[in-house]
This record gives sequence, C-alpha cells and structure tokens, in this order.
Amino acid sequence: MALQKGEGRYNIIHKNWSVTGRADQFDAWLAQPDALGRFASLCVACDVTGLTPQLQEFAKLLARMGYNAVVPDLYYRVGGVPRGATPSQIQSIAASVSDGRMMADIQDAAAFLEALALNVDESRMGLVGIGMGARIAVLLGARMPDAFKCVVAIDPIVGKVEAPNGSVRPAVLPDDAEAIEVPVLALFAGRDGTSSEDVARFRDVLGPKGRIVTYPKAAPGFLDESSDAYDVPAAEDVYDRIVRFLDEVLGHDPT
Repeated sequence: MALQKGEGRYNIIHKNWSVTGRADQFDAWLAQPDALGRFASLCVACDVTGLTPQLQEFAKLLARMGYNAVVPDLYYRVGGVPRGATPSQIQSIAASVSDGRMMADIQDAAAFLEALALNVDESRMGLVGIGMGARIAVLLGARMPDAFKCVVAIDPIVGKVEAPNGSVRPAVLPDDAEAIEVPVLALFAGRDGTSSEDVARFRDVLGPKGRIVTYPKAAPGFLDESSDAYDVPAAEDVYDRIVRFLDEVLGHDPT
C-alpha cells in the first residue's frame, strides 16, 4: 500500500498549537481526524531539524489514517539546525538538549492531547520518533509503558551520542531497551546510518517485542522529500509498515 498525499480513511483538521509545559511554552503541530469519537493518539518526536514541513505532512498522514498526532518542537530552546549547518554543528545541536528535557516536552505534549478529551482515547497512546527523536521515543517507552502502548522508531540513534565538547550520552542499549515492555517497530537506514552491530544488538535485546527492518540502500533522511537522500520505495514501505503496526497495536477506529 503506497499512501499518497491526501489519501486516507478520514478527513482531517490541522493547526499550530502553543503548548504550556512545566518549564516553558513551545510550539507544536496538531493533526486530527475530523470525525466523531475518541481516537488513538501519537506523540511524534522530531529529529534535530525540529518541526519541519515534512513532519507536519507526516502528522497529517497519520491523522488521515485515524490517529491524533501532535509534533512538539523539541529543539525550540536552541532554534534547531540552521540552513547550511556542518555535520559538526548538527552534532553539537543534537547534543545541546538533554534527553530528560525532550522526554519532559513529550510528556507535556501528551498531557496537552489528553486535555482534548472529546477526541482522544487516553488509553490508546503511542510514540513515534525520527533520528534523535526516535532515541527519545525508545527511552520514554521504556520508562512509561502504562502511558505509551507502543513505539515506532525511524532510524533511531541507539548508540552513544558524543558531543564536540567531549560529553557523551550513553547508548540506549542495553539497560533501557531491556526494560521495554511495549511493542517496538524500528526502521533503519542501511547506508551510512546506524552500525549493523548496533542494529543487531537492538534486535537481540528487544527480542519478540521488536520488529526490526533495515533498508540497505537507504541513507539517513530517506523520508525527507526535500533531502537528496529521499528514497521513494523505502519511504512508501515505511509508511505502510507504520500504519499496519499502529492499526494492530492501537487500532484506528474511534471509540
């Protein structure tokens, strides 16, 4: 099933929202099915590039398939990645916002969704993340299985995160992944992405809870239509797998 723009099960509504968190106020993008009933919901954790048009389109796709989707800008504190940033600058920005800060922002976004009780089924909430955001989704899924029922991790950074200033965040594995009690769908770029050793380790630790797919010809950024790395066949397959996984675990029908 190759999902096209505008295709789906529901008409949708979408808008920018301002979320009042425990520490700050930040922007988020919200897309919802335009239909009666309480739908399953997804908190989407962005990569270091922040709240991009590509992520807004992704949230709209999820909404058309029957899911509330909120995308907070996890890098609002540092302004995200400027145009023309070097790999070193991107790495520095990626390390500039702590895991704890981003997890708190995701939880605040989830609370924001739950406040929209007329459209949200609080018992059916999942996490979706891309890149660094996928790392955060995995960490949060391990810590809050009662709140988040599944994790979709797109090209997750599961190894150590080393900053130019010498600081190092530990690998997601093994301590956190061993604690994950919810189903995980992880989708990796196979070219110049996460090492095959880290992918294999992730697969082994997750065991039957994990569904791991690697796209050998795809490079990081393969879902971004504005990127030279955009890979149409891989992107179509990813969207298909994500929707089928969410349908199975959360269910798209309203209650």
